[in-house]
Amino acid sequence: MLIMITAPINNRDYYLGIRLNIHDNWIALATIDANVTYTNIHLYRKDTYIIENDLTEKDFYEFQEKKHNLLNPFDFKKKIQEFKNLKWNNLEELLFQIKEINPIISLTSQENMTYTGKIQKLNSNNIYLQEIDENHELTEFPLVIPYDEIIALSVNSIEHTILNKWLTTKRKTENRTLVEIHLDYKDDARFESFYIGQIIKQNSDYLLLAGLNDLGQLDGVYLISKKHITHITSESCELDYYQFAMNYHLQNHSFNLRNLKTDFDLTTFKDWLKPNTLAAFDNSSFDNTNIGIVKGIQDNTLLFQNVVDYKISAVAQEISIQDLASVELTSNEQILLKSYLNR
Repeated sequence: MLIMITAPINNRDYYLGIRLNIHDNWIALATIDANVTYTNIHLYRKDTYIIENDLTEKDFYEFQEKKHNLLNPFDFKKKIQEFKNLKWNNLEELLFQIKEINPIISLTSQENMTYTGKIQKLNSNNIYLQEIDENHELTEFPLVIPYDEIIALSVNSIEHTILNKWLTTKRKTENRTLVEIHLDYKDDARFESFYIGQIIKQNSDYLLLAGLNDLGQLDGVYLISKKHITHITSESCELDYYQFAMNYHLQNHSFNLRNLKTDFDLTTFKDWLKPNTLAAFDNSSFDNTNIGIVKGIQDNTLLFQNVVDYKISAVAQEISIQDLASVELTSNEQILLKSYLNR
């Protein structure tokens, strides 16, 4: 049975998964990510979370579980059993055993700051954590964090597995196939945002990109307007890491979890935005990626009903097609949302 919690209470972030156990002052969940896949084990201090029962998000994930859309490509049952077998009375004892399994963890402090890094040392009062920086490398000097300031832990995750392999493996980057694509977003919030993926094909006006998610898996296929591209980067520390992560998934048969189609014709946005179909696009003028139902196209204006909280908005908005930077041709999110809306 799936349960949903909000944690930390003051931040209103929600997590959903299977409850593993309640241990003293902590609850543990095997959590499900946005792709409806088991990827993590989270622990929360009991004074920092509440159990939710009536959120629409819970209904969405329970529906996916009933439809057998909940995936377990990483043999997570083994990780769950491994965690259940641990014997501990306090955080020091737990983290000592976790360090032997995989020393990479994430933790959240009382100030609602989350740190990901490698456990360097443990004593009776503190954890010494070498943080992982923006280049996915270890910082030289560890953070010293008292146990009583920790309100949440993430352990045994797929992200941590990949990071640990990245940090302990001799890397090769000469066969890199990925690029970063930077767009002309008009708002400051997305100034440093970009797509990471493989260019499948292109012409003078558009390119087709197989985009990756944060774990280095195939997330979706995007038709991108070249007039909105500011630059394309083929060499960066970020690309080195994501190439490594993508290769990990290719070797472990976890790259394209829902068998997304990747070969599409290079046509215009209008050819893809058909009335009464689910569509998603990236708007260069607004700070969001819209997903919803196309109601029609009038001249160069798109009539569109957004999906908000898994429900179709009653009001259609008008969006200039000239402002569209990309259109999502397929994605894990589209497949899951379409099945839910058609239930």
